Amino acid sequence: MDDESTNNNSINDNNQAIIKELTKFNWIAFLFAFLWAIYNKLWKYVLIILIIGFLPEKPINLNMITGIIFSIWFGMNANRLAWEKGKYQNLENFKQIQKKRNQNIAILILVISFIVII
Repeated sequence: MDDESTNNNSINDNNQAIIKELTKFNWIAFLFAFLWAIYNKLWKYVLIILIIGFLPEKPINLNMITGIIFSIWFGMNANRLAWEKGKYQNLENFKQIQKKRNQNIAILILVISFIVII
């Protein structure tokens, strides 16, 4: 019985760690939702972002208001969406891959910004 109890505690600890990671706010997804969705192959959200971009600006800037609301929602749910979409071996594998993807997006944004400034 002790082995089973220890195993259940280990599973519960692992599940709690996964839930904690998946509920973290993802700043890169919030700030760069379009690129982040592409990197994570979340095509439905790429399409939603494109549709939001074409919403009318007048009379109330509907695209900006909707875009802000969507970005907040996306930042709050991005890790969960990526976890559900991806085929990760474990939590550490997920964290490593997401960290690398976020770094790549940040580098891409810096390069684009540098090119635009020049």
